This record gives sequence, structure tokens and C-alpha cells, in this order.
Amino acid sequence: MAEIKNTFLKGKMNQDLDSRILPNGEYREARNLSISRSEGSTVGEFENVLGNTGVSSLSLLTPPAPAGTEIIGQYIDENSSMAYFMATDWNPGDETRAPGTAKCYIVSVDLSATNAPTLLVEGSFLNFNQSFRITGINLIENQLFWTDNLNQPRKINITQASVPANFPHYTNEDQISVAKYAPFEPILVMDRVQTSINGLVTASATIVVADSTGVKVGDIITDRNKITGQQITELVTVIGIPTATAPVLANTLTLSKAVTITDTTLVDFSRPSMTNKKDVYMSNHSSGSVTVDATSPGLGTIYTIGTGLVTPPATDQFIYNGENGIPKIGDLVSGTGVDADTRVASVSIINQYNSTGTFYEKISITLNKETTLSTSDQISISDNPDYNSSWQGDEKFLEDKFVRFSYRFKFEDNEYSLMAPFSQPMFIPKQYSQFGGGLLSSTEDMDDAYKSTIITWFENNINNILLKIPMTESTAGGVITSLKITDVDIIYKESDALAVKVLETIDLSLLNPTTIFPSITFNDAIHGSNSKYFLEYDYSSTKPYKTLPNNQVTRVSDKVPIRALAQEVIGNRIVYGNYLDRHTGPNSIAFSATAVDKSTNFDNYTQFPKHQLKQDRTYQVGFVLSDRYGRQSDVILSSYDNVAGIAGSTVFHPYNSLVEQTSSPILDWLGNALNVTLNEAIASTYNSATGTPGIYSVNNPLGWYSYKIVVKQTEQEYYNVYLPGFVNGYPITGTASAERNKSFFTTLLGDNVNKIPRDLVEVGPNDRDYTSSENILIRINNPRINNKAAAVPRKNEAWNAQYYPGNIEQEIIQIATVRDMEIAAIPFKPNAPGGEYGASEILQTYVYETPPYGGAVVSINETPEPTGAIPWGTTGPDASLYNADSNLFVIRGNQSENVNNPIGAYVTVDSVNDSPLITNVLSMVPFLSVVETKPVESLLDIYWETSLSGNLVELNALVDSQYGGLIGSNFSAATFPESITDAQTIGSTFNFTDGSGSTVTTTDVTINNWSIVDGSGTPIDSTTFSVAINIGNNGFDIKPGTGKTFFYDTTVDLGYTGVYTITVDTSYTSGAGTFNDTIVLSNISLTNIVPTIDSFSQPTSVTTASGQTIIDLSAVNGSANTLVNTQELVWSLSPAQTDFAINSSTGVLTSINNLITNTTYNVGVIVTDLNGNGLSSSISTITFTVGAQRVNKALCQGRQGSTPLTRCGDALQVQFLDSSTVSSVSSQTVTGGGSTVIYPAILAPDTYNVESKAASEFFTPTTGALKQGTLYITPTLTNVGGGAAAEDDIIGFTIQRKPIGSGSWAQAVDSNGDFVYNETLQVGANDSVSIKKVFDIPGEYRVISTLITGGRCSLSPQDLTTTFNVEFGDDIYSTCTSAPE
Repeated sequence: MAEIKNTFLKGKMNQDLDSRILPNGEYREARNLSISRSEGSTVGEFENVLGNTGVSSLSLLTPPAPAGTEIIGQYIDENSSMAYFMATDWNPGDETRAPGTAKCYIVSVDLSATNAPTLLVEGSFLNFNQSFRITGINLIENQLFWTDNLNQPRKINITQASVPANFPHYTNEDQISVAKYAPFEPILVMDRVQTSINGLVTASATIVVADSTGVKVGDIITDRNKITGQQITELVTVIGIPTATAPVLANTLTLSKAVTITDTTLVDFSRPSMTNKKDVYMSNHSSGSVTVDATSPGLGTIYTIGTGLVTPPATDQFIYNGENGIPKIGDLVSGTGVDADTRVASVSIINQYNSTGTFYEKISITLNKETTLSTSDQISISDNPDYNSSWQGDEKFLEDKFVRFSYRFKFEDNEYSLMAPFSQPMFIPKQYSQFGGGLLSSTEDMDDAYKSTIITWFENNINNILLKIPMTESTAGGVITSLKITDVDIIYKESDALAVKVLETIDLSLLNPTTIFPSITFNDAIHGSNSKYFLEYDYSSTKPYKTLPNNQVTRVSDKVPIRALAQEVIGNRIVYGNYLDRHTGPNSIAFSATAVDKSTNFDNYTQFPKHQLKQDRTYQVGFVLSDRYGRQSDVILSSYDNVAGIAGSTVFHPYNSLVEQTSSPILDWLGNALNVTLNEAIASTYNSATGTPGIYSVNNPLGWYSYKIVVKQTEQEYYNVYLPGFVNGYPITGTASAERNKSFFTTLLGDNVNKIPRDLVEVGPNDRDYTSSENILIRINNPRINNKAAAVPRKNEAWNAQYYPGNIEQEIIQIATVRDMEIAAIPFKPNAPGGEYGASEILQTYVYETPPYGGAVVSINETPEPTGAIPWGTTGPDASLYNADSNLFVIRGNQSENVNNPIGAYVTVDSVNDSPLITNVLSMVPFLSVVETKPVESLLDIYWETSLSGNLVELNALVDSQYGGLIGSNFSAATFPESITDAQTIGSTFNFTDGSGSTVTTTDVTINNWSIVDGSGTPIDSTTFSVAINIGNNGFDIKPGTGKTFFYDTTVDLGYTGVYTITVDTSYTSGAGTFNDTIVLSNISLTNIVPTIDSFSQPTSVTTASGQTIIDLSAVNGSANTLVNTQELVWSLSPAQTDFAINSSTGVLTSINNLITNTTYNVGVIVTDLNGNGLSSSISTITFTVGAQRVNKALCQGRQGSTPLTRCGDALQVQFLDSSTVSSVSSQTVTGGGSTVIYPAILAPDTYNVESKAASEFFTPTTGALKQGTLYITPTLTNVGGGAAAEDDIIGFTIQRKPIGSGSWAQAVDSNGDFVYNETLQVGANDSVSIKKVFDIPGEYRVISTLITGGRCSLSPQDLTTTFNVEFGDDIYSTCTSAPE
């Protein structure tokens, strides 16, 4: 036989051509075949495709996955023959988060062997959902990435997860999210000791605490509770720790001010953790010898330095020859006979003149400990208490730097978190930030400032910083386990550098995993009321070891979307598509920003005591919210910005006024800071349609988690200009033409020439006079030297004072050199009359025969001598313009607007050097003055990150706790079905809560009105729901509005509607007053109800024809609204049928093929709502027989069992009912067919119920009535083994019918149309007689009989061999296999 061979090299399917003319290499159809692509002889041949082989099952897990668990995502790694599957049993039909009971799995399966799957990750935190399948999954090396468009993109390390000893390696969202946890708290630079007061303190500077361990002199004491009820309201420091020797109690402390504070009050002792460990002495160090002072009482050679703590007090002070600096209270004292930790308790300076008139200065101090010294004993005051002789850092490294610190985390897969907010610059100036705070006097320091144009001592005094890095857990082991953090990078940045550097990397695995980190218990407005744990790093002025790349410096987000529908790998990078990348933040926040004096209730003063808020600036304050993974909102401003009379987000901070500065002397002033007051909690309600994330919780991991304060301040760089004082008017005596209070003059030295530059645009080569566009603001002025007796203050030497410019800027109207301005002669001549500038006179010098003056004049030498004249008038006695002889630049400023606030000092005829001093206004001499240049206005609309940030949940709780009105309710998210009516309650009864979190009395709350929005934010008619006190007055109920119904349609299912938020306006009256508050009741969700198919009768009279209507069905969707309860329903067959079809819209079932006669068909039908995309009804089975119908199975299978047994004297009832309930029948008379018969009452024991008797372990009937088909009923009277009798046994019976489920009994009509009345059966010995009746009218039937009577029944004893029963079954079909149940 010929062989046809075809090689399918083309590998092409062709169904266009007839199979007889297909070209070689093509094929028409192929199933389970593939074309060989080998390079051998089999290339192009068809090969069978191997079938599927089961290698594993979720049922093999321990414990097995529950029923209903579905695979929702998978990845096959062909390289390793491994498969990875995601599975869950959670299927809420919406985005509802998986509860703790939900089962979510990630498993791996080795495809090369048959075995149980390896469980990689398990837990409801995976939040898998059968309605959100894994839409993108990729494996890069050992990192498995996936996304499902419900959760944020996730990943796991399959190597780590596969190690059995590691399981469970992943236990929370933080560990599996692609976006990593973002630290939000800045580094803390503060040491704090926490204890309590031991005994009531009343207006005393001496206190006793429970434990003073760790307290140091200089510590700031504050209440632990810094939110309400503070008893210490100003800056109070520890100035001494006396030795506990009677009568001094242990743990006694001496404070800088008297306080009143109750017993057991919790207190904090705090100090900056920025110190100087290299310098042996403080900047104001002094030393000297104890001396005898002639003015002191009790002269002697031995002095006891008193503390004031003994009674009677010892000598309270001693005097020594001071050298160098001036001591401060609390300074450390050392020397022969001085106890350890002895401190200065008070300081006074004694200015004296000796017998020759020479001025000298002595310093009088008291100490905090009893100390005995002898005359000439040497003492050292202001030693550095932080000095460490073994400190090895670079003492000069931080001296000229403003450095800030941050940190970031490194995770186990070598990923890095975002950087935490940077700290404020770590800077504490030398000399306590004071002129005269060091070794020189204040005058010497100020003179040096204007001569050099810089403040030489304004350098960083710190060289060692204890950095406290916030930790998320109390131990290193906890941090590693919970967040998979391996290392902490400490970040370093200098203020004038762009580079961000890594100072140190701390490997957490090297730390003891169980050692508790140092902690601080807070109760303040930033941290709330809780304990925080810190990793401490002692920084000793070392240089960073690496610089971060630029893409890490500018990285403010991980750029991982919130959710993504698509994911793919491109160039070994994960790429997301069709994603949502930003949260929707609040439109505004109810806060007010103000500039206020600093307070010790906030730790910013403790950490950064010399930091101030720049005055004469406009600040705009905003909030930035962030989720736990660093996704940030836009800047959110105040909701009060357009409300008159209430401070909003913008604040102008002016210069202090004279009144303000007088009430707060500058050396006692703590400074200013921006203050943000929140008037209500920051609210956000989760809404996926609008992108609003809500507030973070365990069940809402992507909610707003933290906040930070940002500030926009466009007035940027400016200069402080240190000048040698101002001359008020021209530097001449007299007032006629001096322009006093109109102009001012001063010279420009060094870099000041660049700080106040000349305008060099449109300047010719011969121009010598310039203007300047630079306006200045006077900050330190040198007022008149007023030595008049009535002067306040009276001065006899040059001085300076704070100047209060208000909003007046000084215009620079002229800049020129001294010569070009002709403002001072070179050289200066005192008291030179006015005249031509640069004029000279002839100076004659005689030469004698005998020098110097002997003999005759030999010659006369004539030399020109400058007159020192200037054209403006007579010069003063002293040179007012500093260093004018060097022909410096001089500026002339306009002060015409400063009539009542003059700038500079006058030049007068009286010199400060005159002796004796006179009472007059003395002539100006140079003295330090300071001006600010106008700041550069930035064109960049930038908000700058501050170091103020915190946990949003804690902040909201704190805001709420301080409010006396209503802040929320105990209402929880509720669902309600579409079948609900206005009489039913939605969710549970709830109550409102106040700021303390307590529920308030129901009757104290009045609901004024409410508004409603749906999930898309669209307003809804407020009558949709009602919110009212319930009947018991013990809570509030939400119900549908009167007559309101609901329909869960496709719009609801898409999430746009059907989720409601009710905003309730309330009035609450309590002892604190009446409060009007708005409370939000959110997440009130409409739920779908399974549709139901209306009841129906099984079809009859079905023919074999195709296209006939079998049955017309109807259904409802579950809505209580009868106008819409049949909408959006789709009919379908379950399972699909080849011979039938159902109209998806109408529910009409039709045959689509010819049917087979005498065949019973069972057709399953379901109806699905939401246009076929929602819930489906249970299956309703349509059962019918083509041609004649089959009776129900209970009828078809006939009589079951042998009871009840009817014999002589008994009657029988057989019930064909639509119920299994056995009921008795009363006596009745039946007349018809020519006879009248009285039937006896028949009780239940003598009753046979068809439905009840048909039940078995294999079959549970649904009815015993005739619903279709043809039923035969054959009453039968039988005698077996009976003896002879005078007459036969006789029984009568009748058959009755009624409609199924209702109606009255009536005589039945058989299939011939004849009524069945009274029938009689008569039987002889060993015989059987019966009468067959056939019925085809559906209904409930019953057979009732008379008593069996007759010959055998009359015998004594009775012959009981005659019995009566009723046979029944399908009159047409002999088998019951296809009978409907």
C-alpha cells in the first residue's frame, strides 16, 4: 500500500484550502501536537504533546489549605524547574482587607519531583484576594516581585524564605513591600534624666528628688508633663549638687530660681548632648588668689566660703584677684581645699580705684559647698566639666562648620531607606554667644569685631556629639526581625556643601540582640505620651568615610506606586505600568502658625539653645503627610488662610520692639521659634475612588503615617555688617549745617566693601561718587554719649544699644572715599575750622646757631602743613570716622524717616577723653554698630524641610485629648444589604466620644443635621439615611430614610457609589460648655444579595419539537425596591446544555434540538446579577419528560415498608401530600355513585404518608403530591391462608384530592374524567382483589377506607389473615431512574 509522508517544515496551519490540495509542509488542524524543531532527522515531524502530571497540591500543606483556596498567581522558573504559587481562600468580592482568619500562602513546588509544596510565606498580612489576581510577577535572581492592583507592589527573597530554619521569615507588610519603611524622626541631641520630686517645694531654690543619679549642673529642670498643668514655666537650671552631709539631705539639688512644685511630680533634667571634651577650661576661665579686702567685714586670713544652707550662715562670699574671664553661676571651681564638683552659686563684680586712682576689678562669688581657703590660696574657676584627657578627636574639625546629621537604614537585600529628616545645625558658639564671654572684655571683643569686620570668636564650641538615633523597636534583635534592617548609616552634611556623606555605618548584628536601647519617656506635643528608644553614637569630630552619589542625595521617594496593574522586567529592572503613584491629601488642615518665644516645654531649646528664628521675615508653614513608606503629599496649608482674625499658615515675624525687649532682657531671652497650633485632628478617610489613603492602622498599612513641618521663606542670604559706629550728621561741631538726624556716615573696612557694594552700572571713568542699591537695617546703634545729669541712661564713654528699626530700611545715598567725599581730612586734625578741603598753611621752622635754640637764627625752613579743614564745618575733638586717614570708603545713609529714632552719635566740642569729665553730650568716637543688608529674594517657590516631624496617629490622639468637645465615635464600619427597609438598623448602635476617648451621655448630644457623600465624593440626598437616638436613649442608630430603598447595581460594584460617609453636625453640652463639632461616620457600605429564582411548576406537555418554549422563569435581584428588583439579571444554564438554551434577559427556556420522546431531562438554571458579573442564585433544576411526564420519585417507587398493617376492624388512610407531616382524618360521609358511606376517623398510627415513607439514606423526597405525570392508585384487599367462612371479607374506600398547599378536600377525578366516590372490595379465602384508579391532575390526594368487616372478622377468635393496602406508582413508566425528586 502506498505511503504518504508529509514533513511540516513550514509549521503552518491552513484552514482556507481543501485538505486534498494542501501544500506540503502545511496542515489543516492539530491537537495535542507540536512540530519538532530538532536539528536531527526528526525536524518538522509532529510530536505528541505530553499531558499534565500532578506533582503537588495545597492539600499536602501542614495543615492542609482549607476548601475554597484558589491559586491567584504563579511563576514558573524553567532554569531551576521551580514553580511559585500565590493562593488564598479570601474572597470578599471587594477590596475588604483579609482578616486574621484568612489563609494566604506563597509556596514553591519542585517540578522535577512529586512532593508537598514548600511554604515560603503565610499570613493574612499578604492580603491576597481572589477578586484581585496577580497581574504581574517576575523573578530577578532570587528576588520574586509581584503586583495585584490591590496592594502595593511586593517582593520576597526566595532564598531566605526557603530556609526551613528561617520560617516564617516574613511576617508583616514592611518586610515584603518593594517600598521600604521610611524613618521619619530626626536624630536627637539631648541627654535626659527622669525622676520625681521628693517632698513639697514651696518658693524654694532647693529641692530633693527621688534619685539624682545622672543629674548634672547646668541641666534644665522641667515637668515631665509638658502638655498641661506645668508647674515650672520658665528656664530653671541646676546650679549645684550639694554634698549630702547633715542637714543636707541626699539627692538635694540647688536651682537657679525658686520653684513651687508638688510632691511626687515627675520631672526631667535635660541638657544638650553636644559638648566640648578637648578644652581644659571654659572660654570664661579665670584664676586667682584669695585676698583680703579692706571693705569687707570680719577681716582675717582664713575664709569660709558659705552656701547659705547652714544656720547661722557662714561667711557668704570671698573676693579674689580675677584674671581673664568673668565666672557664671554653676561654673566648676577647683583648687587647694576645694571639694569635687564645687560650683559658683553667685557672682558680683566689684569695681574699685586704688589710692593712686588706678581702676581695678575684683570678683566676689559664693559657692554651693562649704569651702575653707586661706589668703593667697590659688583657685581656678570655670573649668570644663566635660573635659576628657583621653579624647582623641579632631578639636578643630567642627570649629568652622554648621553640620547637620541624619540617618538611613540598610535592609537585608542591600536596599536603603530614604534619609530621615536632617537635624538642625549642630552649633553652640564659643563664649556663650556673648561679647566679653571669653578672655577679653566686652569692649575689647566689640572693638575687635569692627576692626576686623568679623566676630573672631563666633566659632563652633562643640567637638563631641552624642547622637541619639530613633529606633522602631526596643532592641537590636527586634529591629532586625521586624524590619529586616541590617545596618544604620549615619549621614553628615555641611551647611555650605552640596555633598551628603556617610559618617559611620553601624552593623546591628554586632550589637547584643537582647540589650534594651536607651530610652526616654516623653509627654509632650511632639512625641505624645510614650517611650522612645535610641541607638546612641558618640561622634568625636571624625571625618566621613564616603560621599553618597547624587541620585541618593535627591531621592525623596522610592518611586514605588501605591498599586499597579502591570509589572515587567526591562533591562534587569522592574517596571510598573497602569499604576497609581500618589495619595490624595487633605485640601487643608486647621492649624495656626505664629512666632512665639521659645519655651522649655519644647526640646528644641534644650537641644539647640542658641538657635533663633530670624526676625523681619515672612514665613509660610505647611504640613507634608507621608505614608509608612515615604510617599508624600503636597504641602498642605491652613484652612484659616482666608479667615479674618485667625492666624493661618503665613506669619510675619517683625523685629522685637523696645517694649518687648525691655520685658525680656536679651541675656535672659530664650529666643523665638515658629509655633504651630492644631485646632483639630488631621482627618483622612480611606476612599479608593478618590485616592484618599485614610490614617495608618494595622488594617490600613498605606494610610498617612507621619507628618513633617515645612517652611517657605524666600528671603534668603543676607550679611551682618560690623561697623565702627555711625556719625549722626556731618562729623562737625555745631548744628547749623550738620544734617543731624537727616544723614549718617561710617567707614567701610575689609569685606564690608563687598557687603554694601557700589553701583557700578552706568559709571564713567572719572566718576568718584557712587550710589548703592543695597538698603540696610540698623540692628546695633551707637547712641549719643550723653553725660548730662538728667540723661537716661547717662554715659561718659562710647556705648551701643539694640536698635529697633520697625519696618524702616535705610537707603545708602552715597559711597565714596574719604577724600572724594571730603568728609575728613587726611590726616585728621581735631577742632579744625571749616574751610577748603585739602588746604595747607605754611609752617616756619627756625634753625639756630647752637641747636636747639642757642645763638642767632641761621635760616628759616618753610613747609606746607595741612589745615585739617573740611568744607562742612569745624571738626570735633576726636576722630569720629574710624581709620579715615587710610582713605577708606565712606557710606552716607538717609535717616530722614528716623526722626524719633536717630542713628549714630553727634560730633560735639567735648571729648570723651577730657579730664575732669563734664556733664554734656560728648563727641562721637568709634564703637561697634551692626547692620543687616536686605536679604536676597529667592525666585524659587520651595518649602524647606524642618526637623519637626512625628507620628500622625500620636499627634491626632494628642490633639483629641486636649479637646472638651466630641472628637469621634465608637461607630465601626458597617455594611447593609440591598434588601434593607427603613425599619432596620445599619450596623450596631453607637455613641460619640470626647477628647479623652470616653463615650459621652447620649442625651447630652443633639444632632443638628448631616450630609452624605458616596465613595466618589459626590453629595447624596441627606434623606437617604437617618441618624437619631434609639428608643432606649442609650445610643444612636443609622437607618435608611423613610421609604428609602437601595439597589446594588453595576455602578455600586465598580466602587463609585454604594460606600457612604455621613458627616454629622453635633452640639454637645458638658460641664466645660457647649461644643459644636463635626463627626464623620465612614465606610457604610451597601452589599449585594444573592438573586433568587421565583417558584415555578415543572413543565408538562413537552414535545420532541425543536424551538419550543419549555418554561418562562422569573427572578428578583434582592433589592427591596420593586421598581428595580428585576433589573441587571442574566440567565444561564448550569451546566451548559446542548439541547437547550435560555434567553439571558427574559429567562425563557427553549429547546434548540429535537428531543427524545419518553426521556426525562434535568436542566439546571441560574440567574446572576450585575449584568452577569455579580452573585449567582442557587441552581434551580427544571425536570420534565418529553411526551408523557414522569411522576415524582416518591410516587414512582411505590409503597415502602409493611406498616401500617390494616386487618379486621382497622381502617387505613394513605396521604399523597406536599408535606411529610402525618395527620389524622375525622369521620365523614361520602355520597355519590348511588351510595352513601360513613368513613370512620383515622388516626396517625393508621396513616401512611408517601413523602415521609419514601425518605431513605440515599434519597430525600421533596414532595409526595402529584405534580406531573400519571399516577395510578390501586387499593388492594388480600387474604392469605384464611379458612372457610360464611361470607367474604369486605372493605370500602374513596379517593379525594385538593390543590397543592391549599384548598379543601373533594372527590378525586380520574384520568377518564370520572369522579371516584365509594368503591367496595370483597375477598374470599386465599384471594386478592383490587381496583386501579389512574390520575393525571396535579394535586394532593388521599385514600381513606372503612373498617374491614365480613365473615372472618366475625369469627371468634377473629381470623386476621385478610389485609388491606394501597399500591401506587407511575402508570406510564416502569422505572424510576429519571423520575424527578
